[in-house]
Amino acid sequence: MRTAEEVKAYFQNDRFAVGLTGVEIIDVAPGYAKTRLKIEEHHKNCTGYVMGGVYFTMADLTLSAAANQDPKEVCVALSAQIEFISNCRGGVIYGESRVQRKGTKITFVETRIFDEENTLLAFISSNSYNVAEKRDG
Repeated sequence: MRTAEEVKAYFQNDRFAVGLTGVEIIDVAPGYAKTRLKIEEHHKNCTGYVMGGVYFTMADLTLSAAANQDPKEVCVALSAQIEFISNCRGGVIYGESRVQRKGTKITFVETRIFDEENTLLAFISSNSYNVAEKRDG
């Protein structure tokens, strides 16, 4: 298994979630990951609230960090269901993912996006296909 620092370093290569959006992985443990994002103006939609795609991007990176800790395997998303619970205009938001079940082919992960006051903003249920062997390229 990758160490927490190795997981963080691996996902630094995510050009969209990390590079463009600014999501930061702040904690990793076996089957678990936590991320953080400081909301800026470019994260907001025309109503002034955080765009739903920001929540989804954050969830995608967070669940990937929780599920992709074995360097010999890559979990690729099959499906995800997002429920928008509350909205947010600014501050810092967090994502927290926990692997619920890791089978030989399918991994199930639950992710929660919440704000600084621990208000639940979105809930994401997802499953990924476990590719047996990491391929370069």
